[in-house]
Amino acid sequence: MISNNLILKQDFRSFEKISKQKKICISSPAILSLPKNFNTITGKRDFMRGLSYYNVRSNPKKNDQITLPLTYLTLFTLKNAYFIVFPGLDGVIVTSEGYIVDEPSCFLIKQQLPPSENHSGFLFPDIEQKSSLDNVFVGFDAACFNYYHWLLYGISKTQLANSILPPDTILALPSEHSLFNNRQCAFSPTTYVQSLEYSGLINRATFMNYGIYPVKNLHFFWHKPLMPELYLTFDEIYTLFDTIQLPVNTSLPKRFYISREHHPNPRISFDEQRIIDKVLNEKSIEKVFLENMDFAAQVNLFRQADLIIAPHGAALANMVFAKKDTALLELNRKLDNQNHLRNCFYLLTAVKKQRYGCINLSDQPLTENDLSSAINQLIN
Repeated sequence: MISNNLILKQDFRSFEKISKQKKICISSPAILSLPKNFNTITGKRDFMRGLSYYNVRSNPKKNDQITLPLTYLTLFTLKNAYFIVFPGLDGVIVTSEGYIVDEPSCFLIKQQLPPSENHSGFLFPDIEQKSSLDNVFVGFDAACFNYYHWLLYGISKTQLANSILPPDTILALPSEHSLFNNRQCAFSPTTYVQSLEYSGLINRATFMNYGIYPVKNLHFFWHKPLMPELYLTFDEIYTLFDTIQLPVNTSLPKRFYISREHHPNPRISFDEQRIIDKVLNEKSIEKVFLENMDFAAQVNLFRQADLIIAPHGAALANMVFAKKDTALLELNRKLDNQNHLRNCFYLLTAVKKQRYGCINLSDQPLTENDLSSAINQLIN
């Protein structure tokens, strides 16, 4: 068993030197179209600065296109490693020497790790240490309480692992108790259960309570280049989401706006919402509140959608279920003092060949004309 006095250190890509590796997927360099309204986006620099994190290249011949880098998804296997299930540390992977494997652990909350006396690293927190396991796959991360991370990383990577690893491999996921007891999870227990049922994992995964788990052979995915969102460039993950079978619900709207008005962080000001509501009314676009919908309803809603308007938020992870040519207008803005827009949903829609438009609300005030024009550019 590992000592609570072992000093943990972060070491970039240390696992590449000490792990067994197998390439699983290759995403060829892809040419993607920039947003439909790119030439009219105010604050283009914020948008392009966000894209620069993905190692994209501009097309000198076509200024409305970019090229994604060649990306490899690799299955890594670490001997005698550990993973953690605990708020802020979910999915953190540690080598036998005490090194935090940085890439799959990149969303950890460092405040959960007490510093060592000389501040040369961190001490293991006081978490129960469990019995050793033989073969385990870990695909969830420390932000798995967020719907985007739960669906697009936790569920998706575990689905993919299930399709390629031997059936005796434990597919580890946080238990319902560990996600919803004494912490604020951003999606409901019903959505948790249904996402596991419809993805085929409810009877295949093993659900872990709080603890530090020693593992003889610990498997996980990561890719190069290293930005987490580049995982969304692999076609295989969309094929697996397409296998989710649900009865069609024709009563749902095909053109809708996703409201965050009841969210603690609505990301839309009162004045902006007033303008949005007026344009929605003029164009007969319905407003929906996803917190009132279970997972099955959300999947159906996105699968039959023609036009979606929404502030940047985890609910847009459901674009994985939307069909080709579905139009998304994202009302985005710079968050958490960053100097760029977060472009994960642009990346997702571009790979799926959906139509994407963006309004940068951090650059200048929203107007009825700006919003109406952006909608018209997407649907015409």
